[in-house]
Amino acid sequence: MKRYKGLITAVVVVGLMGGPGTVAEAASPQPGGRLLYVEFATTTLVPGQLKSAQPDGNGGQDLGKSLPWYAGPDYSPDGTKFVYAEGMSLRIADADGGNDEWFVAGPSGPSFPRWSPDGRWIATEAGGIHAWRTDRSEYSNLATAFENIAMAWAPGGKRFATVTNDGEVRIYRVGNQEPVKRFAVAEPRQVDWSPDGKTLAVQAQGDIVLITVSTGVIRRVTSTPEVYESSPVWSPDGGWIAYGSGAAGYDEYGNPHTVAPVIHLMTRTGTDQHPTSIAGIPTSWRSY
Repeated sequence: MKRYKGLITAVVVVGLMGGPGTVAEAASPQPGGRLLYVEFATTTLVPGQLKSAQPDGNGGQDLGKSLPWYAGPDYSPDGTKFVYAEGMSLRIADADGGNDEWFVAGPSGPSFPRWSPDGRWIATEAGGIHAWRTDRSEYSNLATAFENIAMAWAPGGKRFATVTNDGEVRIYRVGNQEPVKRFAVAEPRQVDWSPDGKTLAVQAQGDIVLITVSTGVIRRVTSTPEVYESSPVWSPDGGWIAYGSGAAGYDEYGNPHTVAPVIHLMTRTGTDQHPTSIAGIPTSWRSY
């Protein structure tokens, strides 16, 4: 995991949408599936409790693990398992937290692991973007550039997006070390790719921005100076985005963190922003 210092302060944004209380678009279906999240009772500076719940807060389950914010647990595509970072390693457990097993050790401390859409690979940031087959039969250094700090697979698994500590969102093709697209975004931290492949949701400067992949148009959909929003994840049907939101704070290095975050939801275009009853930061969302 990297410290984030000296990040650029300019952000390319087209349009300003939304904010808490924005009117919903017509007849957005209510979200289903199950959220994986980390509950932080005070601040994201200290480890939180890994839990899961339905988006309306029902069916909550404590998975019995205390994890830092960068552990980034991610469900497998079929929702039966999840992967997370711990120390220098990645670990895999059943969806209920059982059968927890060591998977691989990273070349450096891993963060924000992500399961490929076909379920055959797990990728993570660990001084670049690294990936292993789930049976550990093959390894690939997907992106050697050390400035990449988190990634998200595209639907189909032939491309992936990264955010960097020098103010870019990048798109790569698997097997190519040079990005095929670059977008200038200030202080990006997390990224998730929509299920239809059209849009990236990005945490940037403590807000959420949406990037249209085909055109590069960037829209800031939250604007909350005293509130820190983070960790956007798409619903399985692509109709909703979950994200964490709480009072903004800063550690001794000047890195931002969130005080007592609560999971919020918005539609895929950034409207109907509202809090849920779930305290924490979402890390993955699957339908099962």
